[in-house]
Amino acid sequence: MSSMSIGLGQPLRIIRHAKIGGGGTPRFYNSVSISSLNMSLTQTQIQTVSTDEQILSCIDKGLESVGLHVKNAVYWHLQRIGRVRRFEIPEKPMVFVQGLRSLYRASSAGVENAILQEISTMFHIHCGQGTDLVAAIFQARSKGTT
Repeated sequence: MSSMSIGLGQPLRIIRHAKIGGGGTPRFYNSVSISSLNMSLTQTQIQTVSTDEQILSCIDKGLESVGLHVKNAVYWHLQRIGRVRRFEIPEKPMVFVQGLRSLYRASSAGVENAILQEISTMFHIHCGQGTDLVAAIFQARSKGTT
């Protein structure tokens, strides 16, 4: 067993697990328990993270409802063109929508509507005809942190 520092003041231990037939794969375990970390997130920050995860879940479900591999294709495209990564979408919805529209062009309305339906259901937001996905994401974020 060996160890190295990971910047938390505690060593990261590398433990080899024995396999039948010899050898072992190194596994990394942090010897610090989660409860002993000094976390200074405020309740609002925790709620924002939770809200953002819910928004991302709605986006995932909306993309998956359009097609089995659509979600991965969209996230790959957005990251490839350097616009936005998945976890940044709640903070940068306009960039996300622009990426969707550049990828799907005229068909993007169907993808956006699928995501809008999921957001509407999750956050109890009325998304009528012509509701903008960007506005719905902002509304969901504000509703989740109030």
